[in-house]
Amino acid sequence: MAALKHRIAFYNTLATLEEAGVPPLRALQQRFPGAFRQGAHGLLAAVKQGQTISQAMARDPALFSTLETSLVQVGEATGRRDVVYTALRDWFQLVSRLRARVISAMLYPAFVYHAAALLLALISIFAEGASLEKAGAQAVTMLAAPWVCWLLVRALAPWLAVTPGIGRVLLAVPVLGGLLFRLDCTRFFTALSLCLRAGVGMAAAVEVAAATCRNTALRQRFASTARVMATEGCTFTVALEHQLLALDRDTMIMELMRTGEETGKTDEAAERIAGVCREEAEARLNQVAVLAPNLAYLCLAAYLGFKIVSFYGGYVRQINELTQ
Repeated sequence: MAALKHRIAFYNTLATLEEAGVPPLRALQQRFPGAFRQGAHGLLAAVKQGQTISQAMARDPALFSTLETSLVQVGEATGRRDVVYTALRDWFQLVSRLRARVISAMLYPAFVYHAAALLLALISIFAEGASLEKAGAQAVTMLAAPWVCWLLVRALAPWLAVTPGIGRVLLAVPVLGGLLFRLDCTRFFTALSLCLRAGVGMAAAVEVAAATCRNTALRQRFASTARVMATEGCTFTVALEHQLLALDRDTMIMELMRTGEETGKTDEAAERIAGVCREEAEARLNQVAVLAPNLAYLCLAAYLGFKIVSFYGGYVRQINELTQ
């Protein structure tokens, strides 16, 4: 969370200074927090050598994502860096709010899970006669399992991120798929709106915006849409109609974009879609925040119930053996 706050502060400072007319070289000399202090020094050195800020950002992919690099490139091409910095600040503020909700929703279930791990170890000792070593190993296994899964996901994340099949599977997961879809649509249509306002052609704007999607399946879908538009000269909605997903039917994307194309206000339609998807993503996250604790409680209750039934079942078997 601290790194995310540093990123928000970085773009907020750049947006404020850009709006005030401060030159980029002076803006990059500010004392930015965290990793962005060294990152800003790298950007400053590259700009002094004649590179643009977006080119310098592209050389540091560990610090700056494709979304950031692509949008800053659009801002430089149009002289609207202030708008881009503000959009990036607002986007990462949204990400920060979403993460905070997830963390707050999972704190109590995590506490219950860890308490249950110790409780089950005690039950094994006193009710089942397990040795201290066996009960301790059981508790350590339960406590370590979530962290092992988390580290495994983090290790596999680079591979998962470039696998379209994994992207399609994630989109098919109930609730989670809808959330990921709307977050990527927020990224895509925010970038698309900025590109169109900057005067970038529609096909080229779609291609640039497609690179901002995190999900590989969605990124490839929008990139393919851009190619169809460029080769066949059709509109965005016509090109996208051949690649519609089940998730598209739950949104107003096609209708709003079609209206924007008919009225000649595609940039406003894209901006409106980004806002709608952002609101729907927050609503989906609220659903996840409600479902996740309930699911954790259900799993714990089922496991505890299984242990209790096993415990009393053992006594019943002993009584039956004595009465035979």
